[in-house]
Amino acid sequence: GKYRILKLLANGSGGEVFLAEHIVLGEQRVVKRLLKNRPFYAERRREAHTLQQLQHTAIPRIYDIEEDGSACYIIEEDMGGETLHDFLNRQKCLSTSFISNYSIQLCEIIEYLHQEGILYLDVKPENIMIYGEKLTLIDFGGAIRKQEHSGVMFGTQGYAAPEQYDFSQTDCRSDIYSFGVVLEKFTGFLTENKQNQWKRLVEKCTLFAPDSRYQSVNEIKHELKRLKN
Repeated sequence: GKYRILKLLANGSGGEVFLAEHIVLGEQRVVKRLLKNRPFYAERRREAHTLQQLQHTAIPRIYDIEEDGSACYIIEEDMGGETLHDFLNRQKCLSTSFISNYSIQLCEIIEYLHQEGILYLDVKPENIMIYGEKLTLIDFGGAIRKQEHSGVMFGTQGYAAPEQYDFSQTDCRSDIYSFGVVLEKFTGFLTENKQNQWKRLVEKCTLFAPDSRYQSVNEIKHELKRLKN
């Protein structure tokens, strides 16, 4: 009774995601309804506990967790904006500085997660929001603690690192692989000279063997700052 549903944002295998309004405060929230009878309910519910531990302006805050007989409701901050996926689909031209700035922001968010002992494991354009000059990261349903190995991975095909498919031990370099696939989406917007440098960066992020990739997000951030000039 605290919230008025405004619209359905997503409907997946685990439940639904709604945009809602807090009736008293008049503020928008994102409500995730996780159905208890769906596979991997416990793993998906873990998102709330992960977000409760994090304090970052580019990561949604948890306001409340409600529960009834059939579902768990996670009430999160509405980060606003549109997904990077939708944004890129309607763009014809992007400046190098724009691409560099947003890529560096994403680096810093992932770097923060790694410093907090969290592997995100589902970096993709649909989970990245753009709102003005700010970039945010949403949907922490696949995030796990470093060294945790549950046997369940929620990485997306085409973005997940090879080690996520065969349930090998994941680490920070798994997020680096997915980050590289996202960076590849910007290649076509760059000048020919910048494209060659960008492709080399993407290739090193997405090498099959983790030991051959960049070993930390901080390394990528320094490379992005160099390419920005």
